[in-house]
Amino acid sequence: RLDRDRWCAFCLAGMPTHCPERLVLGIHDLPGGFAPWMLAPVDNIIAVPATISPATASLIEPFAAALHAVRALALRDGGRVAVLGPRRLGSLVIAALAAWRARSGLRYEIIAIARRPEMRSLALTLGADETIDAARAGRSARGRGSGGSRTETRFGSVGPPGRAQGGPHQDARCRC
Repeated sequence: RLDRDRWCAFCLAGMPTHCPERLVLGIHDLPGGFAPWMLAPVDNIIAVPATISPATASLIEPFAAALHAVRALALRDGGRVAVLGPRRLGSLVIAALAAWRARSGLRYEIIAIARRPEMRSLALTLGADETIDAARAGRSARGRGSGGSRTETRFGSVGPPGRAQGGPHQDARCRC
């Protein structure tokens, strides 16, 4: 879509994900990432610098999705964000929250809630400020930090809807 004269109102407004003509790889009869070959729009092809390993490059798109989710939240100074289930997507969300905090200058606390010690350790490495052992804390800890105050935002990346119930302000749920 290099010809701007043919762009729709959404594309012109900088919201190409809402374009009615948008085609998505892996959907709309376009083979996705598990296909042996892919047809991709030229605008979607970006050369990966030699300094970025294939393993790191494979995380660019999922991290971009996590960062997009973080930027859509109304984060504020002094706020608390809880991430329930910091495994695949949850870990990327924690890293995106930490990156956005550094870039935006906002000061909010990132709390990871996980059952497994290695997931809590990874969450701290990726930028969480605190972790809660979900197995020991039980239902009483859901949405609460160690000080007992509620979180403004919760991002649940595990289980069916309803597993991470909405907080008073926001509830960003992903069932991936």
